[in-house]
Amino acid sequence: MLYHIIYFSKATQIMQEEDLLLLLQQSREWNTEHKLTGMLVYMRGSELSTDSGRFMQVLEGSQAEVEFIFNLIKEDKRHSRVTLIKHEPLNKSNFPNWQMGFKLVDAEPNQVIDGHFELNDEFLGSADFKKSNLALNFLRSFYTMVKTLKQ
Repeated sequence: MLYHIIYFSKATQIMQEEDLLLLLQQSREWNTEHKLTGMLVYMRGSELSTDSGRFMQVLEGSQAEVEFIFNLIKEDKRHSRVTLIKHEPLNKSNFPNWQMGFKLVDAEPNQVIDGHFELNDEFLGSADFKKSNLALNFLRSFYTMVKTLKQ
């Protein structure tokens, strides 16, 4: 059965592009080997923003594989405050053929981004947010945009 998790975390330091490229290479290799798909967003932002240095990721695959890699992800020293938003079975993949999609969001303070929402810990931990599909819809928007551009 197909399964997914969505989580947020806070980078322990602002990630540079070379750090992100290495992370993506490692993720894509692992995900290809373990038949996982997904999407990773990194919000770099400004040094002064509380939203800066945030990761948001969805991982899809077998429940055993997704839970195994998520347990490794939680121990990764490149981030902290890992907040699990959703973990549930899926009828079909939201990111077929994407071993790991990626989007770097470099928002300035007060910049409006379609589908963007507060990334503070209080909001991310709220029951209303966890029940909603805001995070998945935001992540899927990048997949939909790429598919549209290819047509």
